[in-house]
Amino acid sequence: SVSTQSTGYVGKTTPPASDKATAAAAASKPIMGDGNFDNFDQYDYYQNVYPKCFVRLMEGAAKHMKEGGHIVATSSPGCNCNQTTKLRYMLPGQAKASLEYLVRHYAVLLAPKHITVNVIIPGFTRTEAWIPSAAPIGGIDGEAMKSFLKQRCPMNKWGTADDMGGVVAFLCSPAASYITGAAIPIDGGLHLM
Repeated sequence: SVSTQSTGYVGKTTPPASDKATAAAAASKPIMGDGNFDNFDQYDYYQNVYPKCFVRLMEGAAKHMKEGGHIVATSSPGCNCNQTTKLRYMLPGQAKASLEYLVRHYAVLLAPKHITVNVIIPGFTRTEAWIPSAAPIGGIDGEAMKSFLKQRCPMNKWGTADDMGGVVAFLCSPAASYITGAAIPIDGGLHLM
């Protein structure tokens, strides 16, 4: 289930009642860099959700995928060197950067089996995740969100699930059989800002 608590979007990976998920979603300012970081609960949460989970899935897939196939992971903007650092996104960002790094390693490891491994990096995608964040400023169709998109997305519009799905479908098709280890932004130009 999806939590729309006032603390923020928790998501579908961890039950909304999870203390670690709630604490991670509630973090509204950087918790590192002032010399006082000593609680690794949130750090461990994001390591478990992204790189550790990815490794578990990849190792399971490697056992069952004998020859040929496609694997596509999902990351987020600002988690690699293509975009400006987002301090509020430090803990999930470093975990997703690790996932992007692991994608490249698995691409090399599975290439002899003709299995491609890539990662997509969706931009502002119109989903239920934006509802609690946008509600206090007029909703996802409000003027504040339109201004937000105009400032950050050169295409000045929301991405859709179909936009993401189209690229994933391509990456899983024979037409993409020679593409592996790629991190592909699907973000209307957000990564250029």
